[in-house]
Formats: sequence, C-alpha cells, structure tokens
Amino acid sequence: MTPSADELLFSTTTDVGTDEVVVSVSGEVDLVTAPDLRATLDEALGHGRARLVLDASRLAFMDATGLRELVRAYVRLAGVGGTLEIRNPPALLVRLVEVTGLADVLHIEHAEPASDELVEGIATRATPTVTDLLDSVLHLVVALTRTAVAGADGVSVSLRRAGQLVTAAASDQRVRDIDRVQYDLGDGPGVAASADGLQYYVEAAAAEPRWPNFMARVLEAGFDSVLSSPLVGEPRPLGALNMYSRDAFAFGGRDREIATALAEHTTALVVEVDARPAVDRLAGTLRAALRAREVIAQAQGILMDRGDLSAAEAHAVLRRSSRATNQPVPDVAEEIVSSLGRSDRSPPLRSRLKGAPGDP
Repeated sequence: MTPSADELLFSTTTDVGTDEVVVSVSGEVDLVTAPDLRATLDEALGHGRARLVLDASRLAFMDATGLRELVRAYVRLAGVGGTLEIRNPPALLVRLVEVTGLADVLHIEHAEPASDELVEGIATRATPTVTDLLDSVLHLVVALTRTAVAGADGVSVSLRRAGQLVTAAASDQRVRDIDRVQYDLGDGPGVAASADGLQYYVEAAAAEPRWPNFMARVLEAGFDSVLSSPLVGEPRPLGALNMYSRDAFAFGGRDREIATALAEHTTALVVEVDARPAVDRLAGTLRAALRAREVIAQAQGILMDRGDLSAAEAHAVLRRSSRATNQPVPDVAEEIVSSLGRSDRSPPLRSRLKGAPGDP
C-alpha cells in the first residue's frame, strides 16, 4: 500500500516487550531524518532487550544514511549477543540491503515482493551513492576487525578521497579524533601505510622513535599499541586499516596476519566495480567471527564462574593464554568451552590456566 502524503512525515513509536523492543517507523529516512532514527534506536537499545525489531511496514523510503544507522545498531547488538530484525520492509529497502550485501546480517521478515516499477525507481529517486553504500559496509569491516583481533580496542578505515585521507568508518569518536590528528600532522603509521603500502606496527607508543608528535597524542587518547595495514591499490595505496590497543605489545604475529587478510578484503570492497563478491566473502568471515565472539563470551563466563574471576580478569586470562600458546583467542576459548564435556576429574580451570606463562 502506498503511504498517503501525511504519512510521509518521519515519525517513530517504540513498544517495549519482555524480550524485545519494537520500533515502528513511518515516512522517509534520509540525510535529514537519519539522526532522529539514530536517537530512537539508541533509546531502544538502552532498554537492554536481546532483540530489536524495526517495523518498517509504514516506511516510505530509506537511503544509505538510514541503512548506516541500522548497521550501527546491529553492531551494538551483536557485541552483546543480541539480534536485529527488520519486519515488513518495503521493496526499496530490501533492494538496498541486497545491493550492499547486508542481507546475511540484517535479518528481514515478511518482505513485500518488489514490483518492476519500484525497483526501477531506485535509479531515479535519491539513489545512494557508491560512497554511501561503501561506508555502510565498511562499518561491518570495523566490527569484524574488533571481533577477530582480541587486542583491537579501536578500529578505523582510512581512505584517500579527493586527494586527502578521511576516516570512512570507525569504532568510536575517540578513534576518529586520533585519526584526524594523524591527517593534520601528516605523520603516523596510518598515514605512512597509506603512502608506501607497508604495514606499520607500534609496539609501545612511549618507546616509539618514529612519529613522536603523534605518539604523544596516542598516549593522551589512552592507547599504547597501533597497527596500520595498507589497502594496497594501483598505482598507489588507497588507505589503511588501523587498529588501536590500550595495551603495549598487543598485536602478535597471528594478529598481524589477520590484519593483512582483512585489509585485502577491504581493498577488494573499495576497488571492485561489482563489490558483491567481496561483500559475500566478508559476510562469510563475519559470520565466523560472530561465532567466535559467542565462544569467547561463553569461555569468559566459564572462567568467571569456575575460576572466581571478574569479567576483566577472565578476558585478561584469555589474552595471556593466547599469547603464551600462540593460538588465536577464539581457539583458546573453544578449548575452554570444550572442557565442560570432559571428565569431572579434570583439574579446575583456574588451576590449569594458572600455569600459563605470564599469569600472575
């Protein structure tokens, strides 16, 4: 059913249930109204329910700026094991989700079939730019990177646009700010990686002789390690995938390999005319990473319960065990979760992990 003129005014309502929050959207979500959608979604997420449902049955139109807000909400929910469902979306939104390759992560229920006229209308009405679509997907790259690399407390993607580096996606404002310092100084690992196509690793900011002005700002921002991996393009690098950690020596050899692979995925997203194959590969990696996040959360809960540890202590044990055994954190977590199925005669978890090198 086509909305009436009165229904084209953007509005939302929120219904809080026992295990879900339903946000009903009416009208149009575009560059002007997307901030209102963000505020509504943030309020809904604040209720702490495991599932957020977007009722889009009365939505007239959504462009890529609105889709970016949905991705942002999805990333927040995925971080705590929650889910985002889009219910009864119009065909235009379904098409936008498909074009960006987000159908694998944004769950859609009861989508209306797309008419030829409506699909053709995408080309003539406020069509999202390639930049808008790409930036939406790059937010998933950021979320994936934080999931796949245990030490990555902050992540960003720097891209060269109109001859200047900009942050196309970042995990939070603090990371955007420290990226901006790099760009303004013209000095830092991300700038260097974007210039010469090499990976740069700052093990400890206080002891790093390169880029002293930027290192001082890194410490002020609360970070100690930085890893920047180039997005290698032709004839010059396109930008960099940047990881920031609160800890010194946070990124081991395996982490740097993962960063290189993620940078290659990101480069493919940027340079391919038809980005769908790269998005498909990214979506598969994202699903695996989200599974890894679930296992890590389970292992952390086991350590807290059976080892009398706080959440921070359990997380620290996982990271130390990962470095001591040269195994990725998800593999260490999988072993801990699997240990529940072993004989009760096995030593307590705290006893077995206590002996790992680096433990207090």
